[in-house]
Amino acid sequence: MKKLGIVAIPFLLASLSINALAESEYHLDSRTLTIPSVKIGNSHVYDAKLKLNDAGGFDIISYSDQPVVVGGTVDVKCTPDHVTLEKMNQIENGMTFDQVNNVLGCTGELRSASGSSSSYKWEGENYRPSIIIHFVSDVVFRKTFFP
Repeated sequence: MKKLGIVAIPFLLASLSINALAESEYHLDSRTLTIPSVKIGNSHVYDAKLKLNDAGGFDIISYSDQPVVVGGTVDVKCTPDHVTLEKMNQIENGMTFDQVNNVLGCTGELRSASGSSSSYKWEGENYRPSIIIHFVSDVVFRKTFFP
């Protein structure tokens, strides 16, 4: 079990972003907090489970490095079947990275990041088709499809 001490918190807050649109859940009886998605630098962890300890901090119980998908799977590598105009049209401004991965069924690759902006690319074989999505404050801001 990893512990988040008071000393580590300022460092974590500098590079950690919790998606405010995803619903986190705290259970009073077990003192357990579940956070669906946490961005740490340019990486993500999913389904993070934390337990409130007697010192008022949280102990990390578990987390996954793969998105949790309801009703399907998210492949690590995209194919042309994943990257379609029809699927891109299902992606709406305000969606999270995880939600976009769930719609497309594969994981996007980081292209660039600066401040609160980032850009990810989902592409089929030989770079086509491809979708580039720009995120601002960890939600979809703009999307582009390349057939």
